[in-house]
Amino acid sequence: SLVLTDGSGEGVPYLRTSFCIFIIAPENVFEKTLTFTSVDLNTGSLLELYKGSDIETATLLASVDISNQDTFSSGTESFTISDDVFLVAFDAGSEAGTADGFILSYYSLYCMGTTEVEGPSAVVTDGSPFDEPYGLHSNCSWMIDIQITDDAVPVRIFFDRLEL
Repeated sequence: SLVLTDGSGEGVPYLRTSFCIFIIAPENVFEKTLTFTSVDLNTGSLLELYKGSDIETATLLASVDISNQDTFSSGTESFTISDDVFLVAFDAGSEAGTADGFILSYYSLYCMGTTEVEGPSAVVTDGSPFDEPYGLHSNCSWMIDIQITDDAVPVRIFFDRLEL
């Protein structure tokens, strides 16, 4: 998970004429969620959220300016995608004035639902990259499907690494 801001710092107004594009594209992620935590924009400023990595062809999910920023400041406006990346574009505009900018929070799920495991041996993971924590709200489960025969051996489970 991460927190994304306009870069000015907490309680510090963003710079006029700032223009930023952020692409959120983690690998091997089941689902990504971005939440508008706080938005305080000046007249002429625009914050946009897209699904896709190219601003020219991406799908616009949200467009925030001074007229609708209160809707997005409650922390309840979230967007979830599963098969693409988020692009966040911020254009401060050129009009004089000050505003605190924005704070967006982001988290990803590396697994969801049940994964069926077959065969004489297997390795299962939560899907998160090595040395990174598993995603918030992850719900991982595995079903080990074994063939029971007269000469079957017991199922043994070994943990190479377990951090809770």
